[in-house]
Amino acid sequence: MTESTSGSSRVEAREDEPPRRPTPLTVRLLRLGGFVVVLLAVYALIQVTRGDDPATPPEVGSKAPDFTVRTLDGDRFSLSGHFESDGSPVFLNMWAEWCFPCRAEMPAIDAVAAEHPEVHFIGVVVDDDEAPARSFVEEYEIEYQIGLDDDRVVKESYVVWAMPSTYLIDSNGVIVERIFGPLREEQLEELLESVE
Repeated sequence: MTESTSGSSRVEAREDEPPRRPTPLTVRLLRLGGFVVVLLAVYALIQVTRGDDPATPPEVGSKAPDFTVRTLDGDRFSLSGHFESDGSPVFLNMWAEWCFPCRAEMPAIDAVAAEHPEVHFIGVVVDDDEAPARSFVEEYEIEYQIGLDDDRVVKESYVVWAMPSTYLIDSNGVIVERIFGPLREEQLEELLESVE
């Protein structure tokens, strides 16, 4: 009898407790998103601060790594070939269709590219497939040149660990600016002043 009495008192205690409400889905997603952001930030910090790791993005003031990519218009773009034939500064932007900040900045880049024909704009698709990238470019009517990093030479030589990543390269092939993260139109205008 003692057991049944203590058992019923345990049941009664549970009935007195307020019912537990499940955590809303939005709260769970926000927690998960925060955790992912922290993990990415830690990874990025490790990549930047590791002194023994040669895989770090090229610095401002250094020669821009050469690359050749296939373009969406069926041509090929070579950085060294561009400097030999044209010689204009290059605005190099690494992006992917699945990267929302990349998608958000592209219309602004396109608008600024149209206003600055003295600078060659090229967006290189990194870690993405051609079909979704082409679909995005066509849907938003992006006019500046788009290249495809088929053999990962751009990703590896520029050590792309954050997207979008942007490099402004002067007519001598030297990096004068680098930005990790999205740019607004007014920032783009300011950025181009450093090569004029």
